[in-house]
Amino acid sequence: EILDIKLKEANLFFLRQMLTADSTDNIPGIPKVGNKTAAKLLDGKDEEEAISIVGQKYRESYKDSAEEAATEIAQLLWIRRDEEEICPYIPRFCQVIRGQE
Repeated sequence: EILDIKLKEANLFFLRQMLTADSTDNIPGIPKVGNKTAAKLLDGKDEEEAISIVGQKYRESYKDSAEEAATEIAQLLWIRRDEEEICPYIPRFCQVIRGQE
């Protein structure tokens, strides 16, 4: 079965997965944040608000290693559209983590 997923939907799924993790691939997320909590945090938010929420949660959970954790997890979860692509959200996550919103 082929699904037609819009870019906005795919990006919001990625942001939700940054919170919930991917246990199948042993990729951590934010402790104690599952699908229901992620939905409460992100549903109805635009992309910029969702990025800010994800960055704040990484800052709260990972403290001094938040940038490193967000960068590594984003790189693992991001589905590349071409071979050289990196996750475009990483710089914005790092800004939020540093408090440079």
